[in-house]
Amino acid sequence: MKKANNYLFLTFLFGIIIGTVSWAFWRNSIEYTEFECWGRLHTRSNTTSCQESSFIDVFFSFHGKGEGYFLVDGNTLCLNKSSKFVGGLLNFNYSKQGDYYSIKMKDSNPSLSEKFKVLTYNEIKLKITKLNSSDFLMTLPNETLLICTED
Repeated sequence: MKKANNYLFLTFLFGIIIGTVSWAFWRNSIEYTEFECWGRLHTRSNTTSCQESSFIDVFFSFHGKGEGYFLVDGNTLCLNKSSKFVGGLLNFNYSKQGDYYSIKMKDSNPSLSEKFKVLTYNEIKLKITKLNSSDFLMTLPNETLLICTED
């Protein structure tokens, strides 16, 4: 009886150890994407105050462990007015959920949100689709955001 209890206890203990080690390996194997790409946006809009043209460079980075940033640098020009700088850096956390990445902004930048309406949201669902060896399509559930190139 005593040997049976010891055997049962050791089997249970061995099962707990194997389960804990397996869980630790699984937890460390969660895939965090490392991805960087850049794109250039040219926009034109006609408002009552000016005919605006924008030339904006965008750099998007997932740099592992669920963190990344969105960097914007460019200018907007109104006809017969001086150009206006548009730029900034937004940090975010991300996780993969099915085909989409869930991006949660850590901070906000009103001047960037003015040009990129999607940045007004605290959480964005983004899908990245490879088009060819270096180009990627970045889409939201209901619209295309941009096409970018990986270096």
